[in-house]
Amino acid sequence: MVASYGSLCRSAAGGDPRPLVAPSLSSNSSYTLREPRYSPDGTQVAYHRWDEAKGVMRLYVMDADGSNPRELAADPDIWFTGWPVWSNDGTRVAVQRGRVATDGTDGFDMPYAIVDVRTGTVTETGEPPSCCRIEWAPDDSSLLFLQEVDGVSRQVLLDPDGGPSTT
Repeated sequence: MVASYGSLCRSAAGGDPRPLVAPSLSSNSSYTLREPRYSPDGTQVAYHRWDEAKGVMRLYVMDADGSNPRELAADPDIWFTGWPVWSNDGTRVAVQRGRVATDGTDGFDMPYAIVDVRTGTVTETGEPPSCCRIEWAPDDSSLLFLQEVDGVSRQVLLDPDGGPSTT
């Protein structure tokens, strides 16, 4: 096991960094606490953290000063929830969620899902990505990502309310 370093915050004035999330031992230190994201208004931070006891990656949101951490989108059938991307209005976070594949293979399904930060409601889009970069449209009406199918790359627009995607 390797110690994860936690998320750090440094004041705008350049003071000493202080931990927002305490470091911990993790067998998944390559991914835990990676790529935390400020909400658009800067009042919250979304991040994912490995739960060593349960062997799962979970999504959290906390106030920007490190207070009030809360888990979002917990589901016993999901082993990974991470790579948060905030909507422009700050009410939702797009994430990838992993579960054991349902097609009989040994792989994993990793569809995107939209989590309402206010209520914790999860809406799955059903589209598995072939990369990890996803962007919200300026008006939050869709999400854009790259998908590769049979060696062909295509741009896909996702409906954050779970409707059909558009190529």
